[in-house]
Amino acid sequence: MVFRIPVTIHSIPEKFLIVCETGHETIQWLCEKAYKIYTEKYHDKTVPYYFVARRSYDRCLLSLDDHIEHVLKDNESIEIDIAKQFDDDDSLSTATDEERHVVLLDGYHLKCSDLVRLGTGDYQIELPDETWNLIHKAREIVDHIITNKKVVYGVNTGFGSFASTIISDEKLADLQTRLIVSHCAGVGEPLTIERARMMFALRINILAKGYSGISEDTLHKIITAFNKSCIPEIPSQGTVGASGDLAPLAHLAAGLMGVGRMWSPKTGWGNANDVLAQNGLDLIEYKPKEGLTMINGTQFITALGAEAVERAILIARQADIIAALSTEALRGTVRHLHPNLHASRPHVGQNLVAERLRALLSSPLYPSAISESHANCGRVQDAYSIRCVPQIHGISWDTIKFVKKIITTEMNSATDNPLVFTETDEVVSGGNFHGEYPAKALDYLAIGVHEIGSLSACRMERLVNHGMSGLPAFLTLEGGLNSGFMIAHCTAAALVSEDKVLCHPSSVDSISTSAGQEDHVSMGGWSARKALKVIDNVEIILAIELLMACQAIDLLYPLTSTPPLQAIHTLVRQSIATWDKDRFMSHDIETATRIVKSGVIWKTAQPYIQNYHNYYYVEHHGEPLPKAEILMKLIYVFILQLEIIMIMMIYAKNYSASELNRLRITKRYRNHLLIRSSMKNITQTIVSIGLGIIEIEGINPHQQVITLNVNFELKWCDDRLLWNTSEQLCLSKRNRSAIFFTANEIWTPDIVAINGPGKTEKEVKYQYPILALCSGIVRWSYQDKLVSYCEINVQNFPFDKQYCTILLQSTIYDSNELKLRSLYKVVQLYNFINTEWKIIHATIEELDLYNPYYERYFSTIKINIELVRLSRFYVGKIIFPFSIISSLGLFSFCLPTDSNEKITLTVSVLLSLTIYLQLISDYVPKNERGLCTLTLYSNIIFSLVFLSCLFNILTIFIYYYEEYFLRNKISKKTFLFTIHQSLIELNKKRQILFKKCRNNQKYLSKHIDINALEILHDIKYIRELLKNLLIRENFVDYRHNLFYPQRSIKQLAVFVDRILFFIYLISMPLTLIILFKANSQSNILPTTKNQLLDLRKISIDPAPVYRGCPT
Repeated sequence: MVFRIPVTIHSIPEKFLIVCETGHETIQWLCEKAYKIYTEKYHDKTVPYYFVARRSYDRCLLSLDDHIEHVLKDNESIEIDIAKQFDDDDSLSTATDEERHVVLLDGYHLKCSDLVRLGTGDYQIELPDETWNLIHKAREIVDHIITNKKVVYGVNTGFGSFASTIISDEKLADLQTRLIVSHCAGVGEPLTIERARMMFALRINILAKGYSGISEDTLHKIITAFNKSCIPEIPSQGTVGASGDLAPLAHLAAGLMGVGRMWSPKTGWGNANDVLAQNGLDLIEYKPKEGLTMINGTQFITALGAEAVERAILIARQADIIAALSTEALRGTVRHLHPNLHASRPHVGQNLVAERLRALLSSPLYPSAISESHANCGRVQDAYSIRCVPQIHGISWDTIKFVKKIITTEMNSATDNPLVFTETDEVVSGGNFHGEYPAKALDYLAIGVHEIGSLSACRMERLVNHGMSGLPAFLTLEGGLNSGFMIAHCTAAALVSEDKVLCHPSSVDSISTSAGQEDHVSMGGWSARKALKVIDNVEIILAIELLMACQAIDLLYPLTSTPPLQAIHTLVRQSIATWDKDRFMSHDIETATRIVKSGVIWKTAQPYIQNYHNYYYVEHHGEPLPKAEILMKLIYVFILQLEIIMIMMIYAKNYSASELNRLRITKRYRNHLLIRSSMKNITQTIVSIGLGIIEIEGINPHQQVITLNVNFELKWCDDRLLWNTSEQLCLSKRNRSAIFFTANEIWTPDIVAINGPGKTEKEVKYQYPILALCSGIVRWSYQDKLVSYCEINVQNFPFDKQYCTILLQSTIYDSNELKLRSLYKVVQLYNFINTEWKIIHATIEELDLYNPYYERYFSTIKINIELVRLSRFYVGKIIFPFSIISSLGLFSFCLPTDSNEKITLTVSVLLSLTIYLQLISDYVPKNERGLCTLTLYSNIIFSLVFLSCLFNILTIFIYYYEEYFLRNKISKKTFLFTIHQSLIELNKKRQILFKKCRNNQKYLSKHIDINALEILHDIKYIRELLKNLLIRENFVDYRHNLFYPQRSIKQLAVFVDRILFFIYLISMPLTLIILFKANSQSNILPTTKNQLLDLRKISIDPAPVYRGCPT
């Protein structure tokens, strides 16, 4: 059959009609044929590397390997273009709708990048109508089997080795529940929320293919649960990767039944039943076959594999840039990057890496002073770790692309069992669940990524070795005093060796399971997990090399590298200072690792690489020629190409305006000296501010400041940004045209906290890009550290609350020129983690404050926040141990009065408290505004223990006083001896009188205890005796039973000991009551409306108040 295909190239109006004789031709052939006609007509000598082809009517991307008869109809037009990215970046996806933040799943078009987006929780899932039709038809076949009582595996039979057991209809519903809960046998650390969400989304994509036989009602409930971000807890261990990832998927399915633990932004972690109820969701009751449908598949392996692929792509791209930086630092040559050399070995990855390195290292477009300094050094060639980067990184890149193809296919494959085929009304059992494909691919991925880290370690060895690099040993001045990067290199070496073990393929192992029915398994779960671990390690290795290379560039100063590599060096130095002397290395490595993981290195270098590609486009004797040498010959072609570039791909969702347009606007700003006085005559600028709190970094009571890590979202209109619609259309709604700027290219509002300490720190926010839409709206989202004064009152520590106010204001423009508005009217919590402090209340006010220095009013955003300290740590760390130690003093009163261990015990307790107070002193806030409750409590307890020690000494002294006195013949003139003698004399006289009282006992009532009466009389008498002794009166009641002959002064000591015991017993809990009373007194709820929005608990973002620019 003949196909006539109209082809549009570069979005130009003219179409080229390509005739296909049989329809067996591929899209690649169609692109090459059309492009050949285009180049002949327009004299364009550009040699394209890759093509991008789309159907015109639905904008669907076509694979270059597709046959025309399979994807196109006769007279159906397509649009083709050259891929903008060097590495064939196919991040454009027909599945993702960026405007609505929706991913459309049909089981066929999901990509790794789509799945990673779904893992963030920022995107929801929808299914097209035709997909629901397929699902309905498949379910009808399953219902027909049950109605007609046919026996089909997975529908009305047991599973695994019980496959021959037939289950009656009335037990089919119970079968699903028992199957799922029995398979919930996973162990180990649970998956992160992002990875569990990716696995959840991937399961929905497989169900959307229509081969599973799931009912529409059940799938609707599953999708609703995902869109509300109700994510079950899924253990990371327990799958052998055959019969699918049974255990992990069973935990996923069980959570939707209300079994196990579940997380949602609204509730946090909790019982699955409660989480679903609080999100307004019903429990899912699985119908026949749906239990097996939910747990059969390779989604655990594949979801983790998709993350590994995306991160590996970022590693491979940035490894080339870091290798170029090291090559420059080691003063390597670029001759090994000669185009003809690599063209003679036409591996895609090798040539791609070589082209990237040529774009980054010294060239006529990007000269390097470092390279020029050793141009005539006589070195013939470099070591393999520099010379063979294209060959080694190249195969790693090809490996990643190969694995990406396998994982993408697996993501869009029906992997459960049995499968329902609506075309033939059959249910067929097979082995699509076996995870051998992704397992083998991910083992291969780990090997490929590890090789990047291994080569990086080789370059690091040369950087720190003075004999190899000519740089100071270990890249530090004053070697010996400083150790420099000595141990950082050891860390990288340790990680490389660890990766060597992790690269042993897990898929070569197998073990028989399910009584021999499942006698070969893939072990793909471990393949995926260890691939991610290798990627984690390689990211750290590259971060260490990045630090070393930047340090080496610093040591070569004043020589500088090429503009792209200097841009990378500047990027790193914005966050990490030069290593001038030894400091805590781990922090620098962590910061560099975050830089590598963020991908900002690639984003910084990518425009330079693209510019190089545009500059050199034709080969001549193996060397690229610049445009300048042939510009006069092809002036017409370049004018035409400029027009084409400005309008190409304007309908692509991720399209940004051309670099030329951005530079034109930047130049216009610079001509106005970046001031805004002219625009103030036109209108007042309104800046809307959205504030999200990420973390409370700390509260300093001594300095009275609070430090917050926050996310600012600013929106304003800039009338100086005039969109040139003749060069590019301004499209609203879904495909909105936009340009990214850096903060030094256009005007930005100077919003600061005016009630802060005013410290001058490096502005991290200027690293974040600014997005300018063609409508005039400018959006700037960045993270910053907010430091503000706050009246810290720690009197109720550790049960205190703090009330802080933050004033955001412009320091230049008054309220007539710039007006600040709240963007959302709420203070948002971005994944806020309650550590020591918890934010419980917040308010936002918009007001104008008068500045007496400028004598003008300034627009101000006033943010009031209330924080409460989480005291569990202090109760467990300080109060509870302190109370336990001090209570040991009670036991001293339980010892006999004549025991010397009483003093030993109390002194030991006193010493223990002294040491413990010294240990916990750093936990108590230092504030000059009075003592905090905890300090007061510890001082009282310490004093009580000290007094108990003194009284125990006094008691023992009284007890042994008589013997001690007689033995040492102490003078009888002492006060205590006088008391003692008087008591003895009184006792003798009292003896006679008291006999009469004893003789009268028989006349008392039987229920009266004479001993109890004696004790009461003793207390009364001691009080009177002490009173008379102090006022020197000689009144003694000799009739009191204290002078009973069988009693002595030792019994007085015992009595005093018991009195002290009761005083101590009452005082100890009383101090605790006073301490915890402070907690209840501080719980005073504010009366104002709470404007705090916790995004962890609410899945719906607040609607912005900002309505856009005035027309």
